[in-house]
Amino acid sequence: MLDFLVEVRDEVVRILPKVKYNKTISSDLLLLSLYATIIEQIDSIIVLRQNGISSGVDVILRAVLEAYVDLKNLAAEPGYGDAMMSEYHKQWIKLAEAGLKGGNPYLASFDGNAEAAKRLAHHRAEAAKLPLPLSMFDRFELAGLVNEYRSIYNSLCNESHNNVRALINRHFRTGEDGRQRLSIFEDTDNNSVSASLDACIVILNGSTAIVHHHFKSDCEAEVTELHRKWMEMRELWEAEATKDDTPVS
Repeated sequence: MLDFLVEVRDEVVRILPKVKYNKTISSDLLLLSLYATIIEQIDSIIVLRQNGISSGVDVILRAVLEAYVDLKNLAAEPGYGDAMMSEYHKQWIKLAEAGLKGGNPYLASFDGNAEAAKRLAHHRAEAAKLPLPLSMFDRFELAGLVNEYRSIYNSLCNESHNNVRALINRHFRTGEDGRQRLSIFEDTDNNSVSASLDACIVILNGSTAIVHHHFKSDCEAEVTELHRKWMEMRELWEAEATKDDTPVS
């Protein structure tokens, strides 16, 4: 599966220059930035897996999935960019307010800075013109991915936040004597690895189809072929999984 993900990565990078866009339309720039982020972060996952490393894969995959949700929503409705800008202003306001309040050595450059105060006022004024930022659930719901939010995304958030469930799954194994032992630098089980790689393929193929359709590139044949190969490979993987699960008589 990893080899196929590499093949998809290479192909989407190869055909990316064929996407022509308007450099003055902010929604176009945001859309391509999201797509570029998806490609780069999946490439990071590939590098980790090529070196037999599983730690960090699902943390990165969470960010990839969030970018995919935003990409889907933005491609469907350019006005979704307002929600993204609203979140941008909200985060800048939080940072500037904490800095101007003083007392935080990491934000010392804000303290007594008249220019920072002007920028804070600017961001407040811009935020007031926009709708309130969407919650993560609202973003997934708008993208038609509620089931994914309540399943895949839930698991990825547990991994990212180091919740107890993730810590136990990551670092404890049950020995033959039934006792728990601490595990470090140990790969996750094959099913978990396969699920993460499959999600990468789905997102990379899906976002590629959206972007090339949105910008009306001449790569319809290449995008269709990527999807065909993925469906073909999935059938093979599912057949192998079924064969492996067949009990020995």
